[in-house]
Amino acid sequence: MPTENKEAAGREQARPAETAALLSDDSIRRSQFRLFAVGGVLVEVGFGLTDLFQGKFLLFSVLMLSALPLAAGALLINGIRNPKPFYRLSTLMAALACLALTFAGGQHGSKMLWTFVAPLFMFFLFDHIEGAAWTAALYLLTLLIMSSPALFPGAHEYPPEFVRRFAGCYPFVAVAAWWYEFQRYHHRTTLSATNAGLAAGQAALVDSEHKYRLLFGNMSSAFALLETVPAGGRQADYRFLEINAAFERLTGLRARETEGRPLSGLLDEGDAWLVETIRRAGESGRPERAEGLSSWLGKYLEISVYSSSPGRLALLCEDISERRHTEQERIKAQRMESIATLAGGIAHDFNNILTGVLGNISMVRTELSVAASGLPQVLIEAENAAVRAKDLARQLLTFSKGGRPAKKALDIGPLIREAAAFVLRGSPSRCETDLPPDLRTIMADPGQIAQVFHNLLINAAQSMPGGGVIRVTGRNISLPPGGDGPAGNLVAITVSDSGPGIAPENMARLFEPYFSTKADGRGLGLSMAHSIIGGHGGAISAVSEPGKGASFTIRLPAAEVPAVDAQAHAKSEPPKPAVRGSGRILVMDDDAIVQKACSRMLTALGYDCSIAPDGRSAIEEYKRAAEAGKPFIVVIMDLTVPGGMGGKEAVVELKRLDPKAKALVSSGYSDDPVIGNYKDFGFDAVLTKPYRFEELAKVLEDMQKAE
Repeated sequence: MPTENKEAAGREQARPAETAALLSDDSIRRSQFRLFAVGGVLVEVGFGLTDLFQGKFLLFSVLMLSALPLAAGALLINGIRNPKPFYRLSTLMAALACLALTFAGGQHGSKMLWTFVAPLFMFFLFDHIEGAAWTAALYLLTLLIMSSPALFPGAHEYPPEFVRRFAGCYPFVAVAAWWYEFQRYHHRTTLSATNAGLAAGQAALVDSEHKYRLLFGNMSSAFALLETVPAGGRQADYRFLEINAAFERLTGLRARETEGRPLSGLLDEGDAWLVETIRRAGESGRPERAEGLSSWLGKYLEISVYSSSPGRLALLCEDISERRHTEQERIKAQRMESIATLAGGIAHDFNNILTGVLGNISMVRTELSVAASGLPQVLIEAENAAVRAKDLARQLLTFSKGGRPAKKALDIGPLIREAAAFVLRGSPSRCETDLPPDLRTIMADPGQIAQVFHNLLINAAQSMPGGGVIRVTGRNISLPPGGDGPAGNLVAITVSDSGPGIAPENMARLFEPYFSTKADGRGLGLSMAHSIIGGHGGAISAVSEPGKGASFTIRLPAAEVPAVDAQAHAKSEPPKPAVRGSGRILVMDDDAIVQKACSRMLTALGYDCSIAPDGRSAIEEYKRAAEAGKPFIVVIMDLTVPGGMGGKEAVVELKRLDPKAKALVSSGYSDDPVIGNYKDFGFDAVLTKPYRFEELAKVLEDMQKAE
């Protein structure tokens, strides 16, 4: 229920009780009536018996008749729900008795004293207004009977002096009774109002205390109420007065153990920022906020301090360790994204440069005779170095974008041995391999898989700084579908070391980005390995026992081609002679090195080459050549042109202009979706940078055969 509704309901419930307390004191009136009724009955019975002995039977009957309701009221007053009508009946009967006594008069003049008691009786039974009405009516009727006996045959004639005394005294008695009842009523009303106000204030205080306790106990923020402790010239200390459950959970303390303890007895030297924030809030009276690492708790805290009253401070604490960790991870991710963007740009430019290097070397090697004084061997070595650089560029792309793998049938044994020889060169550790000859081939990207084993072997060697043995074993396995990881025919490779092993609490986080147990580790090696293996449809897992080393097992799907074919495919083969051709070819590329290298290779292959720096220029050049009757047989397009139309947009315009146009996409971004699905984007062939002279010749030959 909303707070406003609760307050309104409380007021509605309080109003009847308050009204009863202010306007009527029923229990007191019932007691007064009983007292006066008993007294009235005794007086009337006494007067009635006197009249009976004197033979005044009518007066006796009137007195007895008026005594009956008084007697009944004295006995039954507590059981009557609404006594006011009974009060009026009793008052009427008493008034009749008074009038009867007045009417009798004579030797019964002493009985007139009862008439003076009537105002008290009336005012005590009724409030001061109704009591005044009854008193005035009785006074006037009595005075009329006494002063005008001629109007009432049989009425006693009172002396004028007696009538004057009655007329003068009776109002004083009535006013005194009225004043007494009025003051009692006013006092009772004031007291009741005061009591009602106090009760309402107490109820509000209890409700406020309940709400405070409810909020205090259930608030999610850790709260502590502190009191300043003067230190006599030294910096003041602070004492705990109260803490809530959240503060207990945050600190591990208990309220009964903490309340009354000084803050300085809990904090470390590294928590000076926290004490300083509290001190500033206490001195200035303004709210203060700060955040930092608490040496006491080993957590990042955000604190807010408020001066609740002089000498008292409210301290709110919130654990922001997770938020700080998230922020740090976000900053790391942004840095890595920046580095990845830089790496991708470097890889793209590097591939353009390698296109010039590898293309020119392969062209010279092809053109020169084998007998040219050993020169071809030098060129072959230079070409192999350029191919290695090509793999490095691909690793940069893998780092920058995750690198869609360029899969081919691969014999993994030679790749593992080469990686081990490279990584362990100069290391005190050595590698023992157990890779059976019938180990299945896999469909994988050689550069990416080599990166995985580089990372695993480096980790294994670093876990044994004093040297040791790294064992790499392989086996063919077949797993049914439905389990974790890949199913079917698989190749399982396990890399094991004899280092100290991995702590159990770190096993679940091994493949998380940026997680590392080494002080200078980046936490990228295993996460990159996990990403690459996942991109190949495989799985990687780890097992370790403290003191017994660690083992990492990789499971990859096997290839369908025979191992011997894959091995032959994997080994370097003498390049086949380049097939020459003829016709005009348009090269669209923004890089001058690629333009020159590609133009030189095309010219050497017998083609007539034209250059366009971007897609828009290429379309215009293609139109002019077609109109001049000298069309291009192939257009080689770079995928990305900074600040201009790239190949992806240009091929759409080209196909709209000439649906039969032949387009070859060439890019250093081997992981771009266009490269993997070039036909879906309108291209007829693909050639990734950098490429050899023979590879360019082969793809052009295949395109012309496809006509």
